[in-house]
Amino acid sequence: MHLRHAHLHLAADLDIQRIVVVSAGDEERARLTLLERLRDSGFPDAILSTVEVATLVADVLPIVASKGSGSPPRRDAVIAAKPLIYAIVNAPRAGSTYLGDLLASVGLGHAIEHVRGWLIKLLKSRPEGLFDFPRFVRNLILAETRDGVFGTKLISHFITDIEPLLTPPERSFLAVVAADVRLIYLYRRDKLDQAISTHRARTTGVWHATDARAAQQPPADLGADYEAIGQMMAQAERQERELAARLVGLPLVYVDYDDLARDPQTVCRRVAEFLGQPLHGAPASQYVKLADAGSEALRAGYLASGRPVTLLSGETAVAEAAAAAAAAKAALAERAELIRSGHAKSRHGDYQDRHYYLIDYDHQADPRVDFLFRGPRPRRLEQGDYIAFVGASQTLGAFVDRPFARQAAEALGIEALNLGRGGAGPAFFRRGGQVEAWIRNARAVVVQVMAARMSDNAAFSSVEGRALVRFRDDQGESLIDCDRAWQRIVLERPIEERQARAAESRAQWIADMKAIAEIATGPTALLWFASRSPEYEDALASPQGLLGDFPQLVNRAMVDAVAPSYGAYVEVVAPQAQEPTRSAFSGEVLPVIFGGGALDTQTLGRVNHYYPSQAMHNAAAEALIPALSMLGLVRA
Repeated sequence: MHLRHAHLHLAADLDIQRIVVVSAGDEERARLTLLERLRDSGFPDAILSTVEVATLVADVLPIVASKGSGSPPRRDAVIAAKPLIYAIVNAPRAGSTYLGDLLASVGLGHAIEHVRGWLIKLLKSRPEGLFDFPRFVRNLILAETRDGVFGTKLISHFITDIEPLLTPPERSFLAVVAADVRLIYLYRRDKLDQAISTHRARTTGVWHATDARAAQQPPADLGADYEAIGQMMAQAERQERELAARLVGLPLVYVDYDDLARDPQTVCRRVAEFLGQPLHGAPASQYVKLADAGSEALRAGYLASGRPVTLLSGETAVAEAAAAAAAAKAALAERAELIRSGHAKSRHGDYQDRHYYLIDYDHQADPRVDFLFRGPRPRRLEQGDYIAFVGASQTLGAFVDRPFARQAAEALGIEALNLGRGGAGPAFFRRGGQVEAWIRNARAVVVQVMAARMSDNAAFSSVEGRALVRFRDDQGESLIDCDRAWQRIVLERPIEERQARAAESRAQWIADMKAIAEIATGPTALLWFASRSPEYEDALASPQGLLGDFPQLVNRAMVDAVAPSYGAYVEVVAPQAQEPTRSAFSGEVLPVIFGGGALDTQTLGRVNHYYPSQAMHNAAAEALIPALSMLGLVRA
């Protein structure tokens, strides 16, 4: 971009007020760059102060979406606007176009569908940095506000479609906006009418009609496919219940479509009272019901066939959803009581506080270390009396009664010291002290290939080599989970920095894994124990793409760099069997808490989807036994 002083008089003569930036890259960056170049080229502040540089997607598209006209609003106006916001929420074919038109006629905003398929496609395919979604929403609200009121329509399936496409900051932004939104829940109680409306629209291709257009339409021939109508009615009920579940506990006003069609004046007055706004005139709409003699004939035929008809009001759907939520909460409390009456000898140590009604990890304490290790405890911890098993929760044996460490040691007639620690990386075992002494004095050492996602890099350092890390530039020294740390790095930092941080963590991991082998004085074995192989390629666009599955961030090149430091390398790749969470005490499948935090935010499940199953542990033991035997480990 080259701008010369000779162009100043032209800019002044044209009275430039707005420049629209069309860019295939980061539009916001392009907007700011253009302003900087104009300023650097000597454009007077008197001109620049009147120029608002807009972007195509975030500033112009809101005008298109609102079906309005004119220029994108200035940024200062966007920030200053604070309209009353309401949304009509409903399942498809509930009459929201008619209601929105009626409300617009009495001065209550202009509620149309702003969230539609084109927006979903845009969010799905947007290049990184292209679409400033919060700016788009702010501009849309300003462009569509009428007399201090902004109205919109949210059809249930579009709500479901858009949610997974938003980034966490975008969801947070919408949560703030939604806190002030007033909801009008529109529904059709008679699901047969709703199904016929859907069938009619699909058959004729006419989804909405005005008075003039309806007068020209002959009665529709809708056929007599009662099976399809029944399926549409079931779908309408399902959509209604899914929407109602989202609305439990929210302040809203209910509108029955039949009431609306019969007495729009009364319904609009009730909505206006809910919004705290006056009515301006009598409600009128250009739209009319599409139901005609063809619709009535289809309904009569369906009823004559003896098939059932579903009646479901919005009030009933929300009440039933609320009751189901309350029942689920009561069941959660029941399960919590079950969890409080477990069978293990204690509730202390990694996972034991959550699993003690399933498994007794027999956690052992030693005053020389600051953590508990899984039992049974070797009778003697003298040099050469045990095999040390080093690793994370997979070595500990989360969810399994007989981990591979115990099985392999028993087969060889040697006791096992299971040092598996949930969330541990290799640096955890390099802290000196008693842990290193146990590794040094073991008859043999088996080291699991642990994850590298908690290994130090220039951005963060781990706490004791575990999954909690601290960003180096964080003056408050707050701790966060390493997965969240990588999420910040991937989502907020350029690709070159992501590559550099990953390379640094990998180099640190290699050094730490080699150091563990150097500590040992007996034979050593390196164990790959996972549901995936070491082969995987980075996908730097997402945190999961970069880290991969367990052991996160570790690839074949890293394993090849470390394996020569060990006497044997054993690779066990077995698919996760997704075993039921079965109690080792009673054999009963019991619900298990997954995740942390408050009780009502935890996930309860009856299937272990993540940690190695008992079958995987059995496979690891079978692979380890001959490898350890070849290293000279036999019964004493």
